[in-house]
Amino acid sequence: MSNNLISLRRLFYQLKRDYGYEGALYRVTPGTTDLETGAKNITRVKYTIDRMVVLGFKAESLGFYGSALMKAGREFSYGGFQDQDLKRIIIDGEDLPVDFEVQQDDYVVYQHKKFEIVKITKLEENLGYELLVNYLKGSVTNEVHEAFVFQSLRLTQTLSEELV
Repeated sequence: MSNNLISLRRLFYQLKRDYGYEGALYRVTPGTTDLETGAKNITRVKYTIDRMVVLGFKAESLGFYGSALMKAGREFSYGGFQDQDLKRIIIDGEDLPVDFEVQQDDYVVYQHKKFEIVKITKLEENLGYELLVNYLKGSVTNEVHEAFVFQSLRLTQTLSEELV
């Protein structure tokens, strides 16, 4: 490894310590469709990321208007404002499976909020990914919750008779 790559990895781990949050990367793959009921089966795979770097990027109000506003006859026009919450997320390549490629259809869940991926930048030497994500306000998160159950049994009965 070159000295630049070593210093880049050290900087990356410092960012993970300072700005790292728990999150997950989800991949949804379509499955089969039941022809009788019309129900679609999908597979949702969760990749848990213990420390992904989350940086606030931009929060702005975006205006959009209909084409009638631009024309000479302005009888009916529509439009509005939409708040966009963009974040920059950096994911370590070692937190993902080997030969894993982040795709545009994947999405990120961070603090129980769903973010769609706007832009994917692969870091050099497969160090990780830099994602520009947009918060989808009001969308269903579809989180996969993992349940770990631990059970302990205590055996307190004793046998007082002797076997012959």
